[in-house]
Amino acid sequence: MMNFDETIKKNDWKSRYDTAFVNTRLNLPEVEGAIDVKVGQFLAGDRGTKVTVSKFFNGVILSAWYSRTDTDLFVDSYNRGYHDKGISVTIPLRIFTGKDSKTSYDFSLSPWTRDVAQDIGHFTNLFDYIGRNTDIFLKKDK
Repeated sequence: MMNFDETIKKNDWKSRYDTAFVNTRLNLPEVEGAIDVKVGQFLAGDRGTKVTVSKFFNGVILSAWYSRTDTDLFVDSYNRGYHDKGISVTIPLRIFTGKDSKTSYDFSLSPWTRDVAQDIGHFTNLFDYIGRNTDIFLKKDK
């Protein structure tokens, strides 16, 4: 016979790890930047919004993010009431090799590793896949 704690651990994957998001991006070609907004349920079951502001410099991307989610489901004091924030940089390999490459190095820095507003690592998202192939960037890059 399993006790209550063992049942929760055994069925933990059924009650968590379901994510659902609405993602949107506002491209700002005049300043070579973008604003991403992600609204939905994150990995720990917390629901809320994550806003990321990015600036592009010849292939290098500097970003900063801030999230605000419902942290009432967390029982520990480290996650409850916390809002995830941080900065990141993405550097394409082609800067170092002089040859075209899709490989890039990502580095993120956050004040603390917490469970709030976390999502799985995505290989690429639709906005990055489309990249600079939108009409406004094609005209700007001429």
